[in-house]
Amino acid sequence: MDKRTNWTLIGMGVAWAITLAGFVWNAAATNSNYSLRIQHIEEELDDLDARLDLAETFRMDIRSSLAEIKTDLLWIRQQLNEQTSES
Repeated sequence: MDKRTNWTLIGMGVAWAITLAGFVWNAAATNSNYSLRIQHIEEELDDLDARLDLAETFRMDIRSSLAEIKTDLLWIRQQLNEQTSES
C-alpha cells in the first residue's frame, strides 16, 4: 500500500508539472503572437509614414507647378491687355 501511495503522489506531481508547463507554453505563445503582431503594425506604420512623405512631396510639387501656371497666366493676361490697349 505504501508503494501505491508513492506512485499516486508521483502521478499527481507529474500531472501538476504538465499543467504548469502547459500554462507557461500558452503564455509564451501568446506573448510571441502579440510581439509578432506589434512588429507587423510597426512595419505598416513605417510604410505608411514613407508613403505619406511621398504624398506630401508630390503635393508640394503640384502646388509649385500650379503657382508657376498661375504666374504664366497672369503674365499672358497682362500681355494681352497691353496689346489691346495699344491697338
